[in-house]
Amino acid sequence: MPIHLRAEPGDYAPAVLLPGDPLRAERIAREFMDDARQVNGERGMLGYTGTHQGKPVSVQSTGMGCPSAAIVVEELIQLGVKRLIRVGTCGGLSRSLQMGDVVVGISAVPADRTALHYVGGEPHAPTADFGLAHGGSALEKSRIDDDRGDAVHGASSCRLTGTAVQDGSERVGGRWKREASSAGKSSSRRTAVWPGAA
Repeated sequence: MPIHLRAEPGDYAPAVLLPGDPLRAERIAREFMDDARQVNGERGMLGYTGTHQGKPVSVQSTGMGCPSAAIVVEELIQLGVKRLIRVGTCGGLSRSLQMGDVVVGISAVPADRTALHYVGGEPHAPTADFGLAHGGSALEKSRIDDDRGDAVHGASSCRLTGTAVQDGSERVGGRWKREASSAGKSSSRRTAVWPGAA
């Protein structure tokens, strides 16, 4: 039995949704799962397993920040989980994004030290499984208002200033906006944004 997720192999479904907020995990279980049962409550990190449309699925909160999420992910893998899907909220640098927009990120640039621990200090931009991301995009295809290739920037030290989310300075925030825009024009990686689809 892992230290933080007090569960046994088989308590979690092969696919797990990962919100940060434990109350969001509870809400997902209550509103979208049939026969949901709590499988973890250790340290307030709520986890549930049930079914959705007849298929087994779990939801497990990760807490805030990459180090906490890394602990949860490692322990879920120890318990036999095969597919991990991050769900939740985020800030955005694009002026075209509105509250409630859904973003399917194809790849991400981690801006903290957690990811470097796993890749021996080498630069790494984790990339989603194409079939999974494509399937998510196809679910809402009729609602797509804007389909473009924005980079996703992950940082645990963002702050909200006015209407833009910045990671410490206008200089860095502006650079990320320019690089995201440039990547979208020259890359085949895509991020789909669906206004009002949340």
